Formats: sequence, structure tokens, C-alpha cells
Amino acid sequence: MDVKEFVSDTLRQIIESIKDARAAITTQGRRVARSIGAVLLIALNQGCGPSADERYDVGYDDGYAVGYNTTCKIRATMIDGDFDNEAYSSGYRDGYADGERECREKD
Repeated sequence: MDVKEFVSDTLRQIIESIKDARAAITTQGRRVARSIGAVLLIALNQGCGPSADERYDVGYDDGYAVGYNTTCKIRATMIDGDFDNEAYSSGYRDGYADGERECREKD
């Protein structure tokens, strides 16, 4: 093998190594980007909307107000009314019972 062939083969090997490294980095980068994207999507999704505890609290407050005001015949009460939300509905029932009880015990 003469010097020209040796240099040519060596350059070809270097170029192939660079291409392989570039492909590996690109693949690795895509994986990292997808992972980061998935984590961000999950984090953003968790941040969307109130938690179940918050919906329960809103439902409890609404139920308490309605239970108290209805039982004591005070007035109609505007509420959120998100009865499709299980946490809200549960809080509403608990709050209504407590509001009703509070009105009856005040006398």
C-alpha cells in the first residue's frame, strides 16, 4: 500500500467515524428531546385545571351555602354547579349536609 492509498483509506475511516458519531448524536438528541417533551407535556397537563382537592373545596362551599340558605329560607344561591366532577359533587353533598345542620342548630 502506498502513501496515497493509506491517506485515502484513513480519511475514509475518519469520515465514516464522523458520520457514525453524528448519527448517534442525532438519535440520542431525538431521544432526549422526546423525553423532555413528554416530561413537559405531563407537567403542563398537571398544571391545567384545579386539583380534586380544590374542586372538593369549591363543591363543599357551594353545598354549604345552598344547604344553609335553603334550610333557613334566606335566599337563592349562585353556585358553580360542576356536578360532572366527582370531587365537586362529593364536596357539595358534604357541604350541603353541614350547612343544613348549621341552620337547624342555630335556633
